Parts: sequence; C-alpha cells; structure tokens
Amino acid sequence: MSWFSFDAVPDAVRTEAELRSFLEALDRRLEAIGAARARLDWSRKRGEPYDGPPPEAIDAALDDVYSELHHDRLRRGRDLASDPLLRRSVHVLDNAFTLARIDQGNELRCALREIADLYMSWRPTLDGDDLSYTRMTAILRGEPDRGLRQRAWESVAALGALLDAPTREMFYLRNDAARALGHATYGDLRLKIDGVTREWLTGLVHQMETTTGPEYASYLRSQADAAGIEAVEPWDVQYLYDRDPWPRAELFPADRLIDNTLNCAEALCLPARELGIRIFWYDSPYGGEWTRITQDDLRILTNRGDGLIYYHTAYHEYGHALHDWHNHQPYSLRRESSMFSEGMAQLWALFVHYPSWLRRSGVPDDEIARYRRTRRLPWMYRHRRICTDVLAELAVWDDPSANLDEVYGRTTARFLGCAAWPRPFAATPRWVRAMQMQSYFIADLISTQTHAYLRRTFPPVFGRPEVVAHLRKHYWEPGNSVAWLEKVRRCTGRALSYDDLAAEMTQPLPDG
Repeated sequence: MSWFSFDAVPDAVRTEAELRSFLEALDRRLEAIGAARARLDWSRKRGEPYDGPPPEAIDAALDDVYSELHHDRLRRGRDLASDPLLRRSVHVLDNAFTLARIDQGNELRCALREIADLYMSWRPTLDGDDLSYTRMTAILRGEPDRGLRQRAWESVAALGALLDAPTREMFYLRNDAARALGHATYGDLRLKIDGVTREWLTGLVHQMETTTGPEYASYLRSQADAAGIEAVEPWDVQYLYDRDPWPRAELFPADRLIDNTLNCAEALCLPARELGIRIFWYDSPYGGEWTRITQDDLRILTNRGDGLIYYHTAYHEYGHALHDWHNHQPYSLRRESSMFSEGMAQLWALFVHYPSWLRRSGVPDDEIARYRRTRRLPWMYRHRRICTDVLAELAVWDDPSANLDEVYGRTTARFLGCAAWPRPFAATPRWVRAMQMQSYFIADLISTQTHAYLRRTFPPVFGRPEVVAHLRKHYWEPGNSVAWLEKVRRCTGRALSYDDLAAEMTQPLPDG
C-alpha cells in the first residue's frame, strides 16, 4: 500500500527557477510526512485510534526525501540562488539533510526507536505501586520523608539499566558519522549547525556558575541545616531548594490552569480562544509537550497539578504553539534552532511570573512581595540542574566508553552541591533529542533579555498590542529566514548575552 502520493521532484536543477521548484517539492513532501508523524505520536500518547501510515512507511518516505541524490542536487544548486531567501532555504535544508542522513543508518534507527518506545511506555514504580511522573516530581519537591524521596529518586534506575546499551550505541553511531564529516564529535556538529561553538556555550555556563555559586551554596546549606541534613544527597536537592521559594500551590489550582493560560494571552491582546490551540492533560516525563497537527490545529500536553510550576509549564508549551501558529514560512524555514524555539517558549512562560499578572490571578500582595524576593532561588537551581545535563552530555560525546552514570554523578555534584552518587544517565528522557539541554539554558538568556527590552519599551506590557506586534515582527513571522542570533539582536537591539539573566539572579523579580 502506498501511504503517500507526491508530485514528482524535478530531476534536474540547472536554473534558479528549477532550484525553487525543487525546494518547493521537498517542502511539500516534508510537510505531509511531518503531519503524519505528528498524528502517529499523538495517537500513541493519547491512546486514540490511528489509521495513518505506520512508522516504517514514515521512515521510508523520509529516506526518499533525504536521499543522497537529493542532497547532492541541493548542494550543486546552491550557487544558482541569487535570491537571499532562496539561499537561506538551501543552507537550512543542507543542515537538515546532514542530520537526517546521519540518523538513517539502520543500527542507529533501531537504537533510537528502542529508546523512544521505552520512554513512551515505561513508568516507574514506588513501593510496588505505579508512580506517575507528576507524583515523582511532587515527592522530590515536597516530601519530608527522606527515605521516600530516595526511593522515588532511585525508581528510574531500572529504566537506566534497560537503556544503557542503546543509549551508548546512539552516542557511538552519531559520533562516527559526525567524525566522517570532519567534526570532533556529534555534539560539536550540532552546535555548529546552531551557529555557535562549544567555547561560547561553556563560557556562558561558567558565567552562570560563578554568578550564582555563592548564594546557591549558602541557601542550600541553610535549608539543609534547618532540615537536619548534614550531607546533602541528590534526592535532597530539589526538596531543599525548589520548595519554599514558590508561592503556595493552592493559589494555582489545576482546574484553573487552562483558563489562566488563555486569559493571560488575551490580556496581551491575542484572541487566544480563536487560535485553535488546545490544552490537554497528560503525564509526561518532560512536564509538558506540544504538537502541530496542522497550521490551525496545535495541541498542548501538560501534567496536571496544583502550583505555579505547572502553570509555568503550560505557558511554556503555549509559547511554542504561538511561535508556530504565527510562522507561515515554507516548511524548511519553519524549523529553527532548538535554542531559539525554546527561547520562544520560555519568553511566553515568563509572563505568568509578572507581579501584575499574579495579582490579577488572585495571588495576595504579601505572597507576591515574598515571591519577588525569592523567585531567583528556584531559577538558580533550574540553571545549575540544566548545566549538569549539558556538561554531562558533552562529556559523553567526548567519550561514550566512559561509565555514563559516574559522569552524570560528577556533574550533578559539581553544579548541585550534593554527594557524587552515580545517576542513571540513560534514564533521563532527553538524550534521544541530542544536544537539546543547553537550549533550555540559552532560552532563559533569550527570554530575559527580550523581557527587559519589552519592559523598557512598552510599559506596562499587559494591555499593549505593541508587545505581541513586536514579537510577531522580529521573532515569530520570519521563521528561519533570519539566523536566530540575528533575530535576537534585531528584537532587543543588542547581541545575546548573560547580562540580563545575571541581573535577575541578583535582584528582586521585576514587574511589567
């Protein structure tokens, strides 16, 4: 059975017009295949009926698009493009071809599928009962019973053991392919495609580490002393650091989360209830996810729980959806660096933390005043936890033969200030999305720098249509027709830096 029916791809690229036709044909194919994969993934996660192409047919269709013949034709045609937008499309597609063809190998594809299928189907258990990811987070953040926290933290060890071999194989195979292209590691290749270097990234990590280090260590020690904990273990850190600074969870009930998310968008002059962006509950290991079925059918999955942290996740995923909804570029130019895409999500998530919006959400003034003083504390924890993963992943790209759990334990101890217990590296549901973790750190640089600009330029940000108009013009609508670092410069008036994030790590939470 033929699941996909496409027009023929032009068999020659000799002129700029033929190059344009060739790219348009590839875009149509990639659009249709992407929609099929989105529907398949949605049906698996939601347990809904699915009558579309099976995974093997989707992979075969992608292989046909990302063929050596097409890649060669694309590269030979790049000198034909006089139109800057066409040249940009060729550049972006060339990078997409490079990464896709690395993942085409049967061994790597099998490893990736095994990892993805286990992540989707596996659930931890605690004391003989199934443990949801939402419940695990609640235990690690708020359970006084230290033994229970330890058992919850260790509950993913079985998944780590199952995935150690395919995860290590994934690192080896991707590294081999990247080195064949002249790169030191696959991680370095991904950073180059994102337009940055390892030195740039680790330099920012070092700035974060030195800026937050003294206060992070002091607060962790004071919290540990108050809890009677002498030696901080990995299962203690989130409980000690990510619990008290937040507003009371009951002020953010789960049953008001969806309305609050839409109300905030409307307060920023967006017709939120007319956009076709829908929010569904789902127990995700990531906290939240989103998917694009069609341009007007974007769906968000988010964990159900009381607390600002759950609202933040829903806003984050809503930011992804808004970014995509406003991006009408051809398919190849809609896909952007994950650093920028996560920046767009985090940019929207920050609106939920504005004191003025918290007040409109019914949070008492005394609670807001306390949160303005303490909000930087969970943000320090967030950045140090993310950079634990960033440097662990880079170390594994450098040497996949290392003991992965011990590598992870060392970076955990360095950034989180706890004992260096080996952690189940392979159990972290991130590595199949290679070189993704630094995107969440860079996202906070993009979002804080952008919000600082918006507060200076369009005060107060709520009720000002200029805010969304500015984001639409500089961030959303251009898609990948403009390099992401240049988009940040155009939007905020200066190059991306750690400066605004550093200010938020040392000052009370600003208002808009």
